[in-house]
Amino acid sequence: MSWITITEADVQTRLTSAEWQAVNSRALPAGANSPVDDVIADVTQQVRRKIDSCPANALDADTTTIPSGLKSQAMALIVAELLRRYGTHLLKEHDPRLTAETRAMADLDRVADCKDAVEQPEDAAAASDGHVATWGSEDKIEL
Repeated sequence: MSWITITEADVQTRLTSAEWQAVNSRALPAGANSPVDDVIADVTQQVRRKIDSCPANALDADTTTIPSGLKSQAMALIVAELLRRYGTHLLKEHDPRLTAETRAMADLDRVADCKDAVEQPEDAAAASDGHVATWGSEDKIEL
């Protein structure tokens, strides 16, 4: 497993054609980012903040990446946010994607509370703000 960057292509696989059209039909000012790119960036930072909330975790130096093990959670948040912003007429009251969003937030809260482990970046020492030391067979971060 590794740290990954979520792309528009990843998001497109989670939306129907009508949903993708609704999200991308917004008129954008010249030079503006795609709304999909903006939501991906926002959710990526949200996931990274949750990871960083647990002192045992380190962040990858690349600020556009998250652990691959949290991709499903990030995608659930991205899809729900996109549909809320740009396709509310496509969301149904009991849409399973809203349930997935709730579960994803609960998973990320567990990560933030150090109750669930996440994959650490390959170069945790360079990516963390603390010092990495080893006790037993595990790396620990000293703050």
